[in-house]
This record gives sequence, C-alpha cells and structure tokens, in this order.
Amino acid sequence: MRKIFILALMVLVGIGLCFSNSRADEARTIPMKSGTALSASTVISAHGATVYQVIGYAASANAVYSVHNAATVLTAGNSNVMAEGGEASQYDSFPTINFGTDGLNFDTGVTVITTTASVNVLYR
Repeated sequence: MRKIFILALMVLVGIGLCFSNSRADEARTIPMKSGTALSASTVISAHGATVYQVIGYAASANAVYSVHNAATVLTAGNSNVMAEGGEASQYDSFPTINFGTDGLNFDTGVTVITTTASVNVLYR
C-alpha cells in the first residue's frame, strides 16, 4: 500500500513538472539585426538604434574604422564618433567591442566610416 502511494505521488509530481514547463516564456525575445561595411563607408541604420557589438577585420595593413552617431556618411564627423578601432597587421581581426546587455544608444543613426576594413555591427 505504501509503495502504491509513493508511486502515485511521484506520477503526480512528474505530471505537474511537465505542465509547469510547457508554458511560453514570459520575456519576449527581440532578434538582433546585423549590418556590415565591406571596405567602404556605410550607413548601417538611418534612424536611431542600440548597438550591442562591433566586430572588425583588417583587409590591409594599418586598417582603421569608426562608428558614428549619424544618419548619413556626410554628417559623420569627429564630434559624433561613438567607437573606433584599428589593426596594424593585414588579415587580423580587430578586438571585439561589446557594449553589454544594455548596449550603446545611437539616437540619430549608425554609420561606419572605413576604407580598408570590414566591420560588422550588431544592433536593434
């Protein structure tokens, strides 16, 4: 009798665990977007965005890039640089710039200025 009671209790606990994990997650997942500048200055987002990560690759020696809070390439200047990087060796990757889970807010737009680097920006 005691064994049947324990078995019935284990079955009820197992069923309860199955139904408690079957509900959808309360938090909504918003996918990241990715924009790439391939050895040319590029507008990644022409409106505000939050940047989470910048990854780069040097296409030639002494390659540099900068990420600006600007909606166009023409308005990107020294006053609105938000991140920059450079590499002395050809075919090396730049150190990844990670802005964490909160990201870095670009309220005007996201523009990458470069001539000899490939830069990937993860944003929302």
